Amino acid sequence: FGGASDSILREARGILKEHSAPDDDFSTDKINEAIERSGRTAYFDEYAIDNVLSLTYGRQLTFLALSLLYDENGWGTMSYHQDHIFPGDLLTLSKLEEAGLDADKQLELYVLRNRLGNLEILLAHENQEKSNMPFNEWIATRDPSFKKKHLIPDNPNLWRIEKFPEFLSAREDLIRKRLQQLFCMAGE
Repeated sequence: FGGASDSILREARGILKEHSAPDDDFSTDKINEAIERSGRTAYFDEYAIDNVLSLTYGRQLTFLALSLLYDENGWGTMSYHQDHIFPGDLLTLSKLEEAGLDADKQLELYVLRNRLGNLEILLAHENQEKSNMPFNEWIATRDPSFKKKHLIPDNPNLWRIEKFPEFLSAREDLIRKRLQQLFCMAGE
């Protein structure tokens, strides 16, 4: 809940006390309404998924959002890095110009590089091994289970830098489906 957590919890406790009689038919809707009055949301819907997908590299919630995508639960026991799938250093305007892309395409790729759809969580040693290797070269060294775990689109045509927007769209679709599944939403 961020900075308003104390007041939200205090209000939720008050609602619980009001409805503590054994014959009182309590609904979570009252707590959800209180949370919404504070400017937060208690529901996970398509709007919430859009907000997750709009997260970018370096933001405080991004690692948390990415961690939802994985089955692991020992995040504090090993060193993990937030990694750019298509390396951020290869998506600078100068590197994109060196790659022979026109100015409009350079700007498009540069703007998209930090989106959640271009991020994954890797073990520290995996991230160091990957370094700034072009994605299409690095992913060729991974097995199918890696691609499935990291929600990598299984179309090698999307693994080239000039197809980055299409890759991003396909991966964000996979992320959306994973979040819908996790939160038991329709459309999964």
